[in-house]
Amino acid sequence: MSSKLFCSPVKHILIFWGMAACGVLASLMLASGVSAEQLSQSKAVFDFYMNPNNMATDCRPNVNWSSAEPKFQYARIGEVGIEPWVFDIESESQKALIDKEKLKNALALELGRSAEIPGSEFSGLVVNREGTSAQFQLNGSPYRLDLIDYRITRVQGEDPIEQMFGISETQRFTPRYFEKEVFLAGLVKFPEKLSPDGQWLASLKDYNVWLRSTLDGRSIELTSGGTYEESWDFESGQFSPWSPNSMFFLAAQVDRTEVTRMPQVHYLKPDVEVSWFRSQKAGGVLDRSEYFMVPLQGGRPVKLKIENASNSYFRPLAWLPDSSEVLIAQFSRTFDEVKILSVNSLTKEVRLVMREASDSFVRVQHNILWGGPVGFRLLPDGKHFLWLSEREGYNQLYLFDISGRKIRQLTHDRMPVDSVLQVIDGYVYYQARGTPRPYDLQLFRVPVAGGKAEQLTEGEGQHNISMSPNGNFFADTHSTVGTPPLTDIRKVTGELITRIDRLSTTDLSTVGWQPPEEFTVKSADNNHELWGVMYKPYDFDARKNYPIIEYIYGGPQTILAPKTFCQAHGKVSMFPQALAQLGYIVVILDARGTPGRSKAFHDFASGEWSKHVIADHAAAIRQLALKHSFIDEQRVGIFGRSWGGYFSLRALLDEPELYRAAVSIAPVFDAYISILSEPYIGLPAENPQAYRDADMYRLVPKIKRPFMMAVGTNDGTFPSVMKMSAALNRVGSSYDLLVFPNQEHVIAGSDGDFMRERIVDFFEEHLAPHTLTPTARAANED
Repeated sequence: MSSKLFCSPVKHILIFWGMAACGVLASLMLASGVSAEQLSQSKAVFDFYMNPNNMATDCRPNVNWSSAEPKFQYARIGEVGIEPWVFDIESESQKALIDKEKLKNALALELGRSAEIPGSEFSGLVVNREGTSAQFQLNGSPYRLDLIDYRITRVQGEDPIEQMFGISETQRFTPRYFEKEVFLAGLVKFPEKLSPDGQWLASLKDYNVWLRSTLDGRSIELTSGGTYEESWDFESGQFSPWSPNSMFFLAAQVDRTEVTRMPQVHYLKPDVEVSWFRSQKAGGVLDRSEYFMVPLQGGRPVKLKIENASNSYFRPLAWLPDSSEVLIAQFSRTFDEVKILSVNSLTKEVRLVMREASDSFVRVQHNILWGGPVGFRLLPDGKHFLWLSEREGYNQLYLFDISGRKIRQLTHDRMPVDSVLQVIDGYVYYQARGTPRPYDLQLFRVPVAGGKAEQLTEGEGQHNISMSPNGNFFADTHSTVGTPPLTDIRKVTGELITRIDRLSTTDLSTVGWQPPEEFTVKSADNNHELWGVMYKPYDFDARKNYPIIEYIYGGPQTILAPKTFCQAHGKVSMFPQALAQLGYIVVILDARGTPGRSKAFHDFASGEWSKHVIADHAAAIRQLALKHSFIDEQRVGIFGRSWGGYFSLRALLDEPELYRAAVSIAPVFDAYISILSEPYIGLPAENPQAYRDADMYRLVPKIKRPFMMAVGTNDGTFPSVMKMSAALNRVGSSYDLLVFPNQEHVIAGSDGDFMRERIVDFFEEHLAPHTLTPTARAANED
């Protein structure tokens, strides 16, 4: 590793351990006998893994289905870069969509000279879905290419006067973006919602719902009276607030008058500015949403009479095809109950369709708050719907009619259903977890009329599916953590048609790539098998002895250990594997209390959720050290973000003899700070002991190991970090603190790079990856 990594100037950092960083490199080299060249190479490999251009980042099928014919487009690497190809399923033949010679001739005719493809003049080639034409840029101007006769025509610009007033055809029909406040995320941009008849685009402005005409560009106010404290809103995700006949609009008025507000100080502005965002505390006042049916042809919004609306969460689900009713899910505050309500668009009457309750929770709260899956699917007939439920111990599919009567249970095995992809020709196509590998995702289908489910994909790993519009074929891109993605084209029955080339990725063997290894261990109570992933350094030698670092999350709404080859979250997900290249074993584990398996496994998140988490993770580290002689149990580090930041510090407190250093990124240190704890440990008034147990400020005197915190000043967790800093100061503890002005919950950009460098420094100092034990030193000298 180069000295630059250790001796770079300090910024955004308050260090209380003492600045010995610039001497670390020299002392490591003297103590371990590791050369500067070896350290420099480790840093080079680390940088390679942190470059998104070197790693696969998308494991979704790379196909574009034709809307009418059994054909699809995909991309291949060719002589001139990425080229579009088309595959004809009926003839099982493929060809390049672009004839390069014809294109060069057409360009020469247009320009009066030859042009390079691609080149500085020619760029941005995009082929339409049917493969009949393409758009591209030539010297910055838009052109259209007819792929039948290879005629090139310049795309004419629109009337400049209309463009100036924002009423050109393109401007009228192109959705614009508007901002609205999202819980813990501040202001987020959303596109306008187009009405089914194509005449109106809905947005929010000045705390009211506004409509913009696609015919003449004029805007009208659909609601009135909205204020900052009582603003109008509508669902901006997958659900459309518009009725199918465009006659009604479902809107909500949200009262946030009594909701706690937190400041965001924008230090980097020329003059420091302060803005505010709402932060709902455990046991505090929630956003109070009241839903209204708004008629489009005159009349005032009519409030819907929904019981206990002020202490509930809502997710609109679907309109019936004839616009007669809209279905809404109402979740209790602690998510132990959900009701599906139906609202008559004419009479505004509200009726209960179905109710489901649980001793723990019926849905993951994060999904409901941030637009994730609800587990509901209206069937094409508008008379039935599918519902995902764990009532039998595993997530299974149930068929209901629109009155709420359960028709039948469609799936019956111990493989939890993940999602429904499509319902067509009497079959439900869905993905479920496999056995004996509990995190593999496979594609299945089951008849709506009932019957045996069929598995349509095969092979280990997660299978990402893209179904053709007519439902007769699907593309299946599958991979494991150690095997690159492959894409199979199959008939809807599962029969393999062909395997297509994937875009090539960087040859990882050039940097000594060690495939990530899946492992299994037992939970702390010895009753459950836990799965995880292990990363090794590029120059791994089983005779050596390596410190081990755990990357942890531990929250109840997601799993963390990667299940595919692709690094879907950029540098955040690349960092653990890159960190291993610096001389560590890095592991990621999904322990009890995480989703995707049985209801009983997930329900460990209920009640005393903070106690079993570190017990499982510590048990895993000890089992791995016992199994692998190359793991040094005396040099164990841990880091994590958000809930993972909480559990990183918790590890130092619960297992101080095992974990020797910890980094908490954007952490919270108590359960009171947010409503996100409520579905798992209840309300503070109902379960005060659980909240006291989760509070770590009182445990500060027990922190005896090196500890670092990193946080952005605009993050909702910033006050929690400041409280922890004050608590540590009061007892005279040493710690590292990195503060990033204007950063939010994800510390991004150059600040994120800097933070990761400091984390590297921190573990380098406290775990000494290049210091070998005597046995390992002897092996190194062989």
